[in-house]
Amino acid sequence: MKFFNVIKREDGFTIQEILVVLLVGSILIGLSLSLFLFTNKLFQTWSGTGNLKSETNRILYNMAFDIQQSREIIEHTDTSFVLLKSAGRIVHYIYDGKTLQRNDVDMTPQKTTAVKFKVVEEHNIGERFDRTPLFHTTILVQSSILDYTAGMDAAPTPSSRSLFVQSRIHQ
Repeated sequence: MKFFNVIKREDGFTIQEILVVLLVGSILIGLSLSLFLFTNKLFQTWSGTGNLKSETNRILYNMAFDIQQSREIIEHTDTSFVLLKSAGRIVHYIYDGKTLQRNDVDMTPQKTTAVKFKVVEEHNIGERFDRTPLFHTTILVQSSILDYTAGMDAAPTPSSRSLFVQSRIHQ
């Protein structure tokens, strides 16, 4: 007889308790999924911003390096910039209003909606008049997440070795 009493006295959860647990569990899962999606979107935005800035700065550094290593500026207009490098190579930058190309290779950062590029030649370096032209390069990159403007100055030098010796950085 004890066996039948044990079977009849089964302890368990009521339907109300199960529904409450399911409701609380689904709310917790929904909140954690929402938090995950928010942080993932935030990370992608920060990552895209960082990538866009680094690509833009890479373009500026490449152009500044080309200017510093150049022997002569052959052409300088609103849409093109041609340099004769020390080794005799010609570097040709072309800006068509949408893309920036270096020797027919597209340098425009990915995922941009608009690029504006400008090179200004100056002869006044600091407070003294110098014959060496100073080129101020400015790039504005627009995308869906960021408008980023960066600029850099560069001057052609007769030799990068002489610039290194004069800088006293190596001492």
